[in-house]
Amino acid sequence: MIAAILAILLILPFSTIEPDGKVFLDRTTYGPGSIVYVTIIDRNFNRNDDVIESIDLTQLVDGEPILEIRITQPTKDRLVLSAIDGSLKDDAGKPVREARESGSNSSIFEFLIKLPDDLEPSSSVSAIYNDPFELAPTGREHIPLEKKVTIVEIRTIDQYGAILNNVAVGQQTIFRSTIQSSLDVKQPYTCILQIKDPNGHTVMLSWISGVLDAKRSASASIAWTPEEGGEYTVEIFLWESINKPVPLMLEAKKSVVNVAMF
Repeated sequence: MIAAILAILLILPFSTIEPDGKVFLDRTTYGPGSIVYVTIIDRNFNRNDDVIESIDLTQLVDGEPILEIRITQPTKDRLVLSAIDGSLKDDAGKPVREARESGSNSSIFEFLIKLPDDLEPSSSVSAIYNDPFELAPTGREHIPLEKKVTIVEIRTIDQYGAILNNVAVGQQTIFRSTIQSSLDVKQPYTCILQIKDPNGHTVMLSWISGVLDAKRSASASIAWTPEEGGEYTVEIFLWESINKPVPLMLEAKKSVVNVAMF
């Protein structure tokens, strides 16, 4: 799975509860019998640094399944899948009951499911994660609407710093983001790069972290070498940190890169 390449550099003790675990799918639109890769990032389930752990997907949180897969079809009824009723099935048709950690001390938990063969083409799929470690409503962290941190420029360059107007298969491509802060204090940040292929599959997920000085800018560069040609969607997010996934921007910066075979 794509999330298996990720590495979390800092894990706090389990006694420190972090709000708002996150769930990700490898894409949003699927067809009949598609395989869906699901990733949960929740450091509160990382109890032991040296052990590969798991999340029990059959548990209830305030009477609701800890995780649901919701499918909206173009013309047919909406479907809701969960491990509670056994409707989450893997590619061998067996019920999925847990999400396993990608590696010891990673806090990244993964599983895959196979969608029904009679699913309508181009159905929309989303995941709902009911985080059992969320704080009380008065203590939760919300998206910081007033934080004045943004990406003001994204450049696509080669390894020598020259602007790339065309990208070729096998060519190292660097996405350099200029991040601007208007805050009066220092602000930690993590710049996350996600690249999806022409079929909507995530082929790269990487990040770089740093600290913005008050009312200053900084650059964040992440490299990618495409292995196949086609039109790729590039999304860049700003979070406070990987361990504290509070968005610093309300929307991702998106662009399209055409990769040629030459």
